[in-house]
Amino acid sequence: MSRLNACYALDDEQYQRYCDAIFKATGNVEDKINNYLHNEGIKAAGESITKYLPVSKKGKKHAKYSDWYAATPVNLGFAITSKKPYWYLCFVNEGSGTSQKSGGVPFIDMGMNNITDTIINNLIKVLDDTFDKEV
Repeated sequence: MSRLNACYALDDEQYQRYCDAIFKATGNVEDKINNYLHNEGIKAAGESITKYLPVSKKGKKHAKYSDWYAATPVNLGFAITSKKPYWYLCFVNEGSGTSQKSGGVPFIDMGMNNITDTIINNLIKVLDDTFDKEV
């Protein structure tokens, strides 16, 4: 099991927009949300987090330039974890792991903050398309 640990939640405005779109949509909204999140959402979040991964000055293979994460789809969401060779990414936000002296880099928060609006906007479009097709 991976040691990469973070929890991310929508802010109030994002949550309200998302809820409004859900209430307007008809049909199998849950399937539409899961389909988007488990495909495009996971890819977008992984790519965004990767942009902010810190790179050490050591000349060895690094997570930023590799396939470092695994994604687990869950109902109405997903979890991104580091793969075994990259467990050094554990608790990097707190600065623990191999580089305690340099402090933490909140790459998960930075990546998710960068991509969350895009994911929410795309989810709303998916729900609006469901709404438009069934009315």
